[in-house]
Amino acid sequence: MDDAFYRTRYRLVYLERVAYWYGRVGRGNLMEEFQISGVQASADLQRYLEMNPGALGYDLKRKRYLWSPGARPVLHEPDFEEAVGEFLDVGEGMGRVLRLKYPQRKVPDALRLGVFRAVANGQVLRVRYGSVNSGGVGERRLLPTGFGNDGFRWHVRAYCFRNADYRDFVLGRLEILETEEPRKGLDVPVDADWEAMTEVRMRLNPKLPGEVREILREDFSPDEDDVLRWPVRRALAFYAERYLKSLAHPLEKPTGKMVAWFVQDGAPTG
Repeated sequence: MDDAFYRTRYRLVYLERVAYWYGRVGRGNLMEEFQISGVQASADLQRYLEMNPGALGYDLKRKRYLWSPGARPVLHEPDFEEAVGEFLDVGEGMGRVLRLKYPQRKVPDALRLGVFRAVANGQVLRVRYGSVNSGGVGERRLLPTGFGNDGFRWHVRAYCFRNADYRDFVLGRLEILETEEPRKGLDVPVDADWEAMTEVRMRLNPKLPGEVREILREDFSPDEDDVLRWPVRRALAFYAERYLKSLAHPLEKPTGKMVAWFVQDGAPTG
């Protein structure tokens, strides 16, 4: 396969994505994006029609192809986040997308790079770490094995030699003191929580007004008992529960009394 094949396929994927998300596409979309001729754009449209018959219908009035109701893409898997970022988020303060940036501790590039390399190369780190739970700062030896993100910040998953178990460490609270090269025969247990799946179960709060529960049923699709079942890796179960427990509804106005959307429905299983 030569470069021409890949260039053509790239244009066809773009064509399909524009048609799917905007509901319409024309020669001009391809000509402007790829600086190609009208003849080439027409050929691309014809090629796509052959690949996905019935997906596009030509509108004589608009002089554009319209995406047919019920048609499915054949060249890409629709991704809402990706589409919003590419087609609507053209720049902060200029596009049609606002993103809330949560306050985070700044993570120096050298720290991120050092931890990344330790994960990739199997290196042990001697670090200084500030723990909010213990309220202190101390030294530890860690074998970083992976990264996790709870939607707000990055954690590094690591075997802690001091505690003899796997724990999550907030990336911004680490300070690398020394990097040890991988040792042959370093014996650490398997991270069972990382490997295993579990199910976080939370029930819609019966104290919520009926109309609110009905809306949340549409949002979260719980089972017939109003229990939300969320399959996650066991290492992420804590963060999943914390997220659901943080959701609340103002039950009384204007007093501001809040009632949780979800309540505990037994411990995670798995």
